[in-house]
Formats: sequence, structure tokens, C-alpha cells
Amino acid sequence: TITCIILISANISAPAEQIIQLPEPFYKGKISVEEAIYKRKSTRKYSKQPLSITELSQLLWSASGTISVEGITQATRTAPSAGGTYSIQLYVQAGNVQGLTPGLYKYDCFAHNLMLIKQQDLRTELTQAAEGQEMIKNAASVFIFTARPDKILPYYGKRGLQYIYIDLGHAAENLSLEAESLNLGTVAIGAFNGQKLKQILGLKNELPLYLMPVGKK
Repeated sequence: TITCIILISANISAPAEQIIQLPEPFYKGKISVEEAIYKRKSTRKYSKQPLSITELSQLLWSASGTISVEGITQATRTAPSAGGTYSIQLYVQAGNVQGLTPGLYKYDCFAHNLMLIKQQDLRTELTQAAEGQEMIKNAASVFIFTARPDKILPYYGKRGLQYIYIDLGHAAENLSLEAESLNLGTVAIGAFNGQKLKQILGLKNELPLYLMPVGKK
């Protein structure tokens, strides 16, 4: 059960009460990949119904979760990444999610849990930073993709910046198709004031890349 937005550096720890264990993801959906691709479209209007924690969990896993592949010794992810560097970080601003305190959370793909970063509903502030695009404020949750250049630039130099955006596309498309599979609406937003967004989220070594509000159609 689940939904989200992300930000923060991986070396931050949190008290046990600030860690939210997510339901296990499921691996067989109600519709085919082909049907999800056919039906997918940008959705900017949402109902006021909350997301379930199961839905949120599934969305997070689809965008940045781990999978086990027989014959491969280390865990792999639901989306590919250049050289396995995985510089993309995922946060979720939960605003209207059943059983989840409104706040900003960071997703830990290996433990499949959320760490509370700020116990505050930041949807209005995020809307303001994104040039007043009100679908952010009206969504049940907002997924935030950021990047840590320090995880990829040492390997690829300047070309690593290109790979960051390629990796983002993999993860964001997964989230978009999973939302359609769950009969949820979302849209990818790249128009925002990066400096304002960094301040709202408290980012230091990360670059904000994408906002994806998610809500019931």
C-alpha cells in the first residue's frame, strides 16, 4: 500500500519511528504493458480521494525498486542506469495518503521503506516553485526525482550529465506506466525554479530534475 516525493543524502540516518516500512510490491498487474502504453497520457486533474499506502509502495518500487534476477549475484533495479551508478534519487511528498503522515519522505530501494525528512505538507510551496502549476497542490502525492552527480561524474566525466537524464527517463516512464496500471493519473513536470526547489527540499549535493504529481483520476 503506497505514494511519494524524494530528497536528501544517503548517509543520513533516522530514528526508528521515522522509518515507514512499505508493503511488498506485487509483480503481476491488472492490465498488460501494451495496454498501459496505449492508455498512458498526461493527467493534470485529480479527485480528492487519497492514495493507499499499497499504491504508493507500488509506484515507488516501479520507479526505483530492486529486483532479483536468477544468475546475477547482486540486486538489480527496475530501471537501468549507466554503469550501474544509479545517481537518481527519489523522494515523495505525501499529502493525502491513507495511513501516512503528510510530509516529505526519501525512498530507500534496498529496504523498501520511507524515511521521514520533513513532517510538513509542502505541496503549496512546490507549486509556487513550479510556476504555479496547481496540479502539484491538488495531487495526493508528488514524486520528486533528483540526481547526485558525484555518483556518476567520476566514472564518465562530463558525459555523465547526459547519462543522468537518460536514467531519469527510464525511471519516470516506469512510474508513468505503473500509475496507468493502477488507474492513477500523473504528469511529468520539468518547469520549476531549481534554486527554490533546492531550498524547499533542503538539497545540498543533489540536483532537482522532475516533479511527478500523482492522484486518483
